[in-house]
Amino acid sequence: MREQTKDNAINIGQVYPLMVTGLTTEGKGVGRIDGMAVFAAGALPGEMVQVKILGKKKRYAWGEVVERITASPQRVMPSCPSSVQCGGCQLSHLAYGGQLTAKEDAVRQQLSRIGGVTEADILPIIGADEPWGYRNRVYLHYDKTSGGLGFFQPGSKRIAPISHCLLTTPNINEIIACLQQQDGLVGMDGLRHVLIKESNIDGGCLVAFLCEGAYQSDMQERTAFLQRENLPITSLWYNYGKKTPWDGYFFQDFRLLYGEEKLSISLMDKLFFWGAKDFLQVNLQQTERLYGEAREILEQLPITVDYLWDIYCGIGTIGISLASPGQTVVGIEVVPEAVVSAKENALANGVRGHYFTGLCEEVLPKLLGQESFASPQAIRKSVAILDPPRSGCEESVLVSCAQAGFPYLIYISCHGASLARDAGRLGELGYQLKKVQPVDLFPQTSHVENVCFFSRNQ
Repeated sequence: MREQTKDNAINIGQVYPLMVTGLTTEGKGVGRIDGMAVFAAGALPGEMVQVKILGKKKRYAWGEVVERITASPQRVMPSCPSSVQCGGCQLSHLAYGGQLTAKEDAVRQQLSRIGGVTEADILPIIGADEPWGYRNRVYLHYDKTSGGLGFFQPGSKRIAPISHCLLTTPNINEIIACLQQQDGLVGMDGLRHVLIKESNIDGGCLVAFLCEGAYQSDMQERTAFLQRENLPITSLWYNYGKKTPWDGYFFQDFRLLYGEEKLSISLMDKLFFWGAKDFLQVNLQQTERLYGEAREILEQLPITVDYLWDIYCGIGTIGISLASPGQTVVGIEVVPEAVVSAKENALANGVRGHYFTGLCEEVLPKLLGQESFASPQAIRKSVAILDPPRSGCEESVLVSCAQAGFPYLIYISCHGASLARDAGRLGELGYQLKKVQPVDLFPQTSHVENVCFFSRNQ
């Protein structure tokens, strides 16, 4: 094995020995060569590997493992034969106990390094009872060349064909297998993605074909094979039109081809309606644990809570799940369809709620002080629940919470770096992060969810 000196430059295309000392938040192994950080997918801490350098920047480089000299005792054989080609399971080669340790460590490091948080009580991560077969939603991407469906390969838009996913449920896999066997997809003009969701009440699934371009009048006939196959599909949608930049994979228009408009979901002993465009966590068993931690925080507060502000509320699951009799939920959400569902869900569960459509950073400042539930007296008996996207909260949302004087905040995060950034900013705005509870909603992946409790400094 060749020795390296500090005078040597790391060259693209060359192979170097690398002692892996940690994992990145994306699940890549990381070590140092001549002081430069080098990232290698598939490598685990404690392993000595040979890495071929594929690219580099001023302060770091990345490469692929061409030889594993020593293996970690935590290394396992991935259960999925597509684990290398598919980008979905970044940690399936790491024993589940090791995954939990890595995620908990990442939360601690990011809060300290990015947010400057050193005194919060970071609790041991809550792992899943079943780390496979938990996903209730998948997006499949259409490969025009092969006519098949699959998932994006790591770091690219190339599609890895898939006929069975170990992370998702038997019902969803049954539908995937049927779709892969159908030649009819080849002639489906503009097909880009297929969305499949499953109800945890009756196992019924919602399927949506996401197609770019004008309405196709023969879509009913093209999808008729799904009804003939006796599949667990209770709702079939056709999504078409022009792309809108804020809607992810969706296009402008929707048409129900057959079945019910929405699925029914049970969460925290409440009933929710879940539409094609609506967001919901993919692991409902772990979501109940996540919400249970938030409920425990609320129950231990020294004030009487009259209002729950559900900021980035989606279809209302958090606020409605946590609301006790007599409490009012105030929800803000940018997606109009989600707000419609949130109102339906509040009504179905007998929860008094006020829901507003728009960007949280625009709606929240306008509401504060303008409504009876947003008066200074009401805010003193309120808790703000923040559940932002991966990018975290907009600065004005955090500032508005502080200016309003919310005594307590519950922040639910799916991205450690943005959480740490926002925790640091909230500290500057007069809030102290008291408690962090990591919950593993996404076994086999590098992602982790956190529920955090902030208290306003007196």
